[in-house]
This record gives sequence, C-alpha cells and structure tokens, in this order.
Amino acid sequence: MAQYISAFSKPPVKVPNGFVRMLDRAIALRKRVGSAVSSQKDGQTARGEDERLSDQRHSFFVGVLEGVREALKPRMSADVKDKSSESQGPGTAASGSEGTLGNLFTSLTVEDDLETLRTRRRVLAEIIMDIEEAFVAFTCLLTDFDSIRTVLKETWIGYLEGQFDIVSASITTNTALELARCLEEEQQQIFASYGGTQGMLELYYKAHSLGQGYGAPYKEQPEDELNFALYDFSSTFYWPTHLILNSYLDVHQPGSVPMSNCEKVKEDKIILCEILPDFSLLSFSPRRSATDDELTRGLCQAFKTGKLTLAVIFAAQIFLDIHHILRDDVDRGFMNLCRAAAASEASINENFKFHKNLKIENWPATNDHVVRQLANTIRASYADDLQGIRRRVGFPPEIVIEDNRLLKNHPIKCGLAVCDVKATFYQAGIVFCNAWGSVLFSAHLYNAVWQEKMLDKAWKDMELLYGIQDTEHMFAGDRPTSSDQYFRRFCLAMGYSATNFAPNRRKNQAGPAASPAGPRTLLEQAPVSRMFMPRYSHGAERTDMTPNDIEKILDKSNWLEVDDDEEDSDGERVKVTLERQTKPGQKSQLKNKWNTKHQLTIPQLLQSLRISLQTETFEFSFDYFMFGTAGGC
Repeated sequence: MAQYISAFSKPPVKVPNGFVRMLDRAIALRKRVGSAVSSQKDGQTARGEDERLSDQRHSFFVGVLEGVREALKPRMSADVKDKSSESQGPGTAASGSEGTLGNLFTSLTVEDDLETLRTRRRVLAEIIMDIEEAFVAFTCLLTDFDSIRTVLKETWIGYLEGQFDIVSASITTNTALELARCLEEEQQQIFASYGGTQGMLELYYKAHSLGQGYGAPYKEQPEDELNFALYDFSSTFYWPTHLILNSYLDVHQPGSVPMSNCEKVKEDKIILCEILPDFSLLSFSPRRSATDDELTRGLCQAFKTGKLTLAVIFAAQIFLDIHHILRDDVDRGFMNLCRAAAASEASINENFKFHKNLKIENWPATNDHVVRQLANTIRASYADDLQGIRRRVGFPPEIVIEDNRLLKNHPIKCGLAVCDVKATFYQAGIVFCNAWGSVLFSAHLYNAVWQEKMLDKAWKDMELLYGIQDTEHMFAGDRPTSSDQYFRRFCLAMGYSATNFAPNRRKNQAGPAASPAGPRTLLEQAPVSRMFMPRYSHGAERTDMTPNDIEKILDKSNWLEVDDDEEDSDGERVKVTLERQTKPGQKSQLKNKWNTKHQLTIPQLLQSLRISLQTETFEFSFDYFMFGTAGGC
C-alpha cells in the first residue's frame, strides 16, 4: 500500500509530518526493545520456543515499518525526510542509559485537540475604565448626538418650508434616533461603574457646576427647576430635558392611571407634561404598533422599568426641537396623515365602483375582500387608540381629552404612519394593475398614437409613469417609434417569444411560441423607501443597515444640499435647498468616497437618506389604483 501511495501522482500525495514522526517513534521503540532482549546474557532469562518466535515476528514487523518509511520517503517533507538517525539507530540505545534518556522524547510533539479548540470558551480580559476615560467616552458620545441633532433640525426646518415631506422627515428622524440608541448601547460597559449614562449625566453636570464655582444643588430661587446661570451649557447635554423626564418618572407609578398636573413654568415642561401622560397610557397596551417611533418605544420601556437612558432623553430633546421649529404647525403631520389615508381609501372605493361588474380570471373575488380589508386598515391608521385604553384602565369619564392629542403633537409618529399607508397602498396597487394588465396595454397604445401624432396633448399621467417605471422593461427595449415596431414590441411585452418574428421560423409550427420569462409587468420602484416597509408596515424588528442598503441610498442621493445663510434670532433656522450635485448617471463625491473607503459619517448617512427618500416621493406616492381605472380597466 505504501508503494501504491508513493506512486500515485494525480495529484501527488503528501505524507503528513505527524505520521512520519509517529512511524519513526514506532520503529525506534521496537528496535530498542529488540536490542535490549538480544543483548541479555545467556541464562539471564529463560526464553522458550514461543519467545524466540515472537522475537522473529517482532524483527519482521520492524523491517516492514522501515520498508514503509523508505517507500514513502519521496512524499515526505524535507524537514522530516532524513531525520531518522536519532530515532532509529540501534547505537542510540546501546550507548548507555544517559544517551537513552537524552533521546527518549526527541520525536514527540504536542498537538492541540481540535475539538477542544472549537469548544474552548473565549475569556475576555477585564477592561478597567477610570473616570477620565469614561468622561472622554461620554464627551465623544455627546458630540455624536449633537451632530445628529443638527441634521434633524435641518430636516424639520426643511419640512416646514416644503423641502421635505413628512415621510422623509420622519424616517430620517427615527433612523437617527435608532443610531443614537445603538451608540449608547455600545458604550454601556464603560459607563456601568458610574451608574450608566444617567449617572454620567449627573457627574457631568456636577463637574461643570463646580468648575464654574457653583455647588451642585445651587439655585437662584428655591422654586427654580435648575441653576439658570448654567442653562446654556447644560442644555447641550440635555440636562433640562433629563430633569423633566426624571421628575415625571418619580411620580409615575406602574399600573396606575397618570394624573399629573405639572407646574407649567417653562415651555419645554409645558410641552412634555401635556403629552407624557399619553405616552404613559400607551405603556398599558400589550400590543405595540409597527409605527411606534424610538421616543414612544423608549418612554414605554422607561415607564415599566423606572430608568432613563441617554437615547430616550435625546429623543425627547428632538421632540422638543420639532415643536420649537414647527410651533403652531406642529399638527401638520397629523393633517398629512389624514389626507394620505383619505386619498388612498377614496381611490380604492372608486376602483371598486368602476370594477363592480367587471371580472377576470386573474383577479378572483377573494382579492376584493383583501383590498377591502386594506381600506379598513388605512382608515384605522389615524384612529385614536388612546381613548379605548383610557376606558380600559378606568380613566374618569368626566375628564374630556382631545381626540388624537398624541398624534397631533407627534409629527414623527404621524410620518411613520403615512409611510405605512403609502407602502401598503403602493404595493397593493402594483399587484392590482399587473393582474388586470390594462396599464401596460394603455402604455403601448398611448405610445403608438403619440408617435403617430394623433394626439394634440400629452397624457401627463402616462408620461409620469414612463418616468417612474423602467420603460425598457415595459417596451422590451426603447420606446418604439415606427409602425412595424408597435405590434412586435407589444407582443414581446405580452409574453410572446421573439422567435415568432424570426425570418426563418417554420410556417407549420402550431401557434405562436411563448417566452419562458412570461409577460412583462410593472416593477416596484422606490428602493430606499421600500427598505423600511418590513419595519413600518409589517412590524419587523429593527435591523442594521447593510452595505447594500447604503449603496441604494447613495445611488439615489445625487443631490447636494445647500444651506443659505439665513438664520433666526436663535441662530438655529437654516434654510435648506437642493441642487443637483452630478449629472444623471455620474457618481457623487460621497459615492466615490464610499466605494474607495467604505466609510461615512453619521450626518453624511442621514443627509443622504433624507435626500433619497425625498427624491422617491413621486415614485412612492403614485396612485396605481386610480391609474388602473383611468387606463381603461
């Protein structure tokens, strides 16, 4: 067998070093035993015929092992090929006990047990963090939060001025708050020894107070909420917001109906104290909504545990910033939600009226039932769930609360609800149009009569559809411009094979050939907006963005934001405008940076996401149900 292995050359077999060392050990040990027996003096031991036969078999087996080694020698590595004199030479054993002991373990090696390596638990060394390192880490965390806050202020200023819609602003904001929460969670180990981020906030404030010559509890007036001389600095790390939330948690008892009547001294406290009871009521509901934002999720958790995190405090600060920016227009988000839901529901109802007496095989009656359920779900998107919770927990009926008070004061949640409505309506509309097929028919018919100059005016909705959809997919190539191409492209789009138009096609072939790919359909567009559909429409858990997701965002964000120099009295209002950064098809500087370094700052990512969502507004808001009716379904 050794000779066969050595002769095998396709591919050549390499003898492992461990096997060679084991073979050398076996040969050396058997030789030493044989030498020891043969060197004994006559009469020292009585050896019979059986022992002598055993000695012969032993010597024969040693010869076989040596033959195996010699046969495999060409397939051994150089470092073990000739290393046999120490382990095999008989002189080694005969040179005395000292030499034997010196060479006894020469061929032995220590090998790790692979199974042990796989199951061995990794033990991380304890990281000892002193207070200075914790302060540095906390300062860096606050710096990141501040950069996020700046982007979000710009976002809601842009929403107020009509630059961004409610969906773009809300998704950007909630994504930013999720990133802020992840940043805090990554640093929890550093702050754990000092009471977590809440403890670090207190240390941060006390250190600054002492540095300015104030005692930590100093107040100008006993009834003051805090030392107003330090307000400007303390607001940079959200200390006033922390005090308001913490004071509310002190009086909030899990399981009881919140009846707080906070003293409304400052504007922030007025805003929060009016709306915090509604967040508290939401914590009583065991069912979480898919459109719950980070502030809602974080506050509900805080009401259950009695503990605040920096991410929740930061989310509350962003909530206040939005109120300061929108002022009297803070309920505009709720109006956007009502309009989006009403328009979607009306479109579905009109579609049902139009198709009342129309039936096709591709659209069974069960599909109508699903669409009716969709209309009911859309109608419920702006219903006031809190009124039902108030009744369940025994809220006094004589206390009248404004309907939808939370939604009217919470534009972020309204924007996420609009995203849910649009996403569900958008997806169902494309499925509907593809089943009936009339939009694709109308697209080919309109193109033909337009190219033949048989229309005085363009069909603007269809031209918009051409801009939204992939026309090369719809027309199986470029838009046809000649009469001989209209019918051919239409047949290809309907699923007929191109072989039907081959000049050498057999005339006796039975019927037209079908394409294996089937008929063309309308494609779902708005890739960035659809990234958030599992989260805000289907209730999936938050997942981290993948490099592929970032690629989609950067592909869409070829617009450069330009900040004008206009500011309000507080220096916070910055007008945001959009200008095209690159020509269509060219890569932006940010995309080139991502391709070369795979690095983006958080503000760059948020700004790119905001622009991408805004550029997809027309794609994501297109009414396919209404267009299917207008297209002649």
